[in-house]
Amino acid sequence: MAKSVTRDNAISVGLDAMQNPTKLKIIFLLMKHPKLTVTQMSKEIGVSKANLYHFAAKMVKDGLLSEPEVVVKGNYVEKYYTLKWGALESINAVERRINSLRPEEQKEVLQTFLVSATFISRMLADELSRADRDALAKIHSAYRKNMINTSYLLLPDEVYAEAVRKLNKVVKEILGIYERKKELPGQNRIVILGVPQFDGRTEAD
Repeated sequence: MAKSVTRDNAISVGLDAMQNPTKLKIIFLLMKHPKLTVTQMSKEIGVSKANLYHFAAKMVKDGLLSEPEVVVKGNYVEKYYTLKWGALESINAVERRINSLRPEEQKEVLQTFLVSATFISRMLADELSRADRDALAKIHSAYRKNMINTSYLLLPDEVYAEAVRKLNKVVKEILGIYERKKELPGQNRIVILGVPQFDGRTEAD
């Protein structure tokens, strides 16, 4: 039976999802496509349907996904899964408490996000490959209005620290808007990834 994400279990549920690339990909995919079957998700994520059924059932139980909508199509029965607001609440809860996690947990969260960010980039690239004339016009218009940003920056420590402080402030404001409105995301994507150097090398290396 499905349960709801509460203030008491949001951290544990969110941490479980953010340490599992498949679960996080399911969340990101359903943010883009509000209703999908396991078969449809399997084609996008590249995981077997049997494994995805297992993950989907666990995510329903944890309150991240709604109970599947059963649709009969001829001789076939399709089950459509949708994202619950609790999925975003749990991820936001982990982000707010990220500093209190153990180093191993922090590493797994970051690693999973990096893998999932690659998945998001591939989805966006696939969309662009199918762009028709109308889509190309929208892309052109978005560039003219400075609504697309594809920056990749390598910054010295002091500049990086200031940039991250400002980005964190903006992200917190955006999350506050979501939490007040209790709405699922739209279709405009912002993927923010700031990673400092931590392999022991110096800038001169």
